[in-house]
Amino acid sequence: MIKKILLVLIILILISCNRNIIDTASTIGELAVMGTEELNKYYYSFYPSQKHTWMRKTGE
Repeated sequence: MIKKILLVLIILILISCNRNIIDTASTIGELAVMGTEELNKYYYSFYPSQKHTWMRKTGE
């Protein structure tokens, strides 16, 4: 549970500090691969156009 909270906080910091969407999206993407369904939903809510790519990569 603590790890999930830390990952979300890291993502929020990245989004607020780094406005370069490509770098931020790739960083979030790396976390999403390692992370949980909640983290994937969080990623998709910011970058819905990436969903088909991640579905391919994660085998969903």
